[in-house]
Amino acid sequence: MKRPFIKIIMAFICGAGASLALPPTGWILAALLLSIPIVFAMCASRPAFGALLFGVGGFGWFTASLYWIANSLFVKGGAQLLLLPFAIFGLPLLLSLFWMAAGYLALRLSVNSATRLVLLACFWGVAEWLRSYVLTGFPWNVIGHIFVENLLLAQMAAYTGQHGLNLLASLFITGAAALYLRAFTASIWMGLPLFLMLGLGIMRFAGLPPLEAQDSMIRLIQPNIAQIEKWDRDRKPEHISRIIKLASQPASPAALTLLPEAAIAGFWRDEKEGVQALARAITPADGVLLTGILSADSKNNFFNSAFFLHHSGGLLGQYHKQHLVPFGEYIPFRQIPFVSAIAGQGEFTPGPPAEDIFIEPFGYIRILICYEIIFPSFIAKDSRRPDMVITLSNDAWFGQSTGPYQHFAQSRLRAIEEGLPVYRLANTGISGGFDSFGRLLGKTKLGVQAVLNLPHIKPAPAPFYAQNRSILFWLMVFWLAGVAVFLEFAYQKSNKWRNDF
Repeated sequence: MKRPFIKIIMAFICGAGASLALPPTGWILAALLLSIPIVFAMCASRPAFGALLFGVGGFGWFTASLYWIANSLFVKGGAQLLLLPFAIFGLPLLLSLFWMAAGYLALRLSVNSATRLVLLACFWGVAEWLRSYVLTGFPWNVIGHIFVENLLLAQMAAYTGQHGLNLLASLFITGAAALYLRAFTASIWMGLPLFLMLGLGIMRFAGLPPLEAQDSMIRLIQPNIAQIEKWDRDRKPEHISRIIKLASQPASPAALTLLPEAAIAGFWRDEKEGVQALARAITPADGVLLTGILSADSKNNFFNSAFFLHHSGGLLGQYHKQHLVPFGEYIPFRQIPFVSAIAGQGEFTPGPPAEDIFIEPFGYIRILICYEIIFPSFIAKDSRRPDMVITLSNDAWFGQSTGPYQHFAQSRLRAIEEGLPVYRLANTGISGGFDSFGRLLGKTKLGVQAVLNLPHIKPAPAPFYAQNRSILFWLMVFWLAGVAVFLEFAYQKSNKWRNDF
């Protein structure tokens, strides 16, 4: 295949097809389609063109798997539709540059195929780590997410975390390319950490304890209110009535009732009495309500918040979202007139460090709001390890797409990494919960009104990752770098021997 343009098209198609390994399909073997752009890159005559081919594979991956972001622009329409080209192509292009840089470094540092392949696997994993932090980070559909739909394979995250899982996925895909290119030495070296972590994952999976539910119950109420209606104040009584009707369906009393992100249209200071009345209406005498609602301080800083209220109306705790969504909750580059005109005036302020919130009988509860659940180690900065994680969201922006499935699946990874039960509630989308090992406790269907009663699950002992964070990721990075140096040295020595004779 000598025509460069055809290789570029094929690299894009393979990258797009490989995204079928992501939720909701979870076809892991589809990820091996990315080995084709890798083979193209390794056979390219110039490092720059090889890096381009690998980057185009990434462009296909992100274009096919992040298409749903564009749906949010149609909710309000108007000037925001001018951002449509960026949502469809600009963001995937930006993210694919991380892959392209990894490919260029691997191809530029050596001419030996075995060395290049090991370096590519290493730099690819590091590139996925970088995009979790650069420009506030966007670790959505990282390569390690190919394992998340398989409970056995996902157990590797208990040791490596998401960053290490990315590295293992890169070894899996690059190792397949190495086999095709007959770089057997490289494939063996890359296979060693992969099979070691797989073995640990299998052992953990085989030793999963029985699911033990506590007496107290957690009730998730998914009202399924369309985003275009959500802030219509004339319809607020209808929305409140819907929540009360859903919560009043016959069932045992719930010790904790959850409402989603910004469930009540308005601000806490204006809606406090209404929220207190709602708590009395939908919780038992000793029950607790957690609801999302906007709030503001005396300086008119606006926060995306969550409040715990006792049945009596007493405030038990609150949390203000810390990691905001760029262009959704705050506007980078607002000083540029074009950007400011499209974005409008309102934006949120990041909340202060999270405080411990103790709710009897659940213990210490950590709240994450929407976007925050996608970041591994987010709660590592907290002063205390919580007993459970609750994440409130609103996926109504993204309609009937793969986006809500991908968002839901990331809750499973956080549960496995931290050894904590995770309960996720969306206004609409997919709501549900996972135990401390990532086992599904129950979930709703996409885009329906639903009430979901889930058991209270206690936390498991902190797994290796929760205690050591990214140490295995960096050990694997340094190990692969050492392997690359060894392979390059052996290649140089072999060439010198041939030249001497």
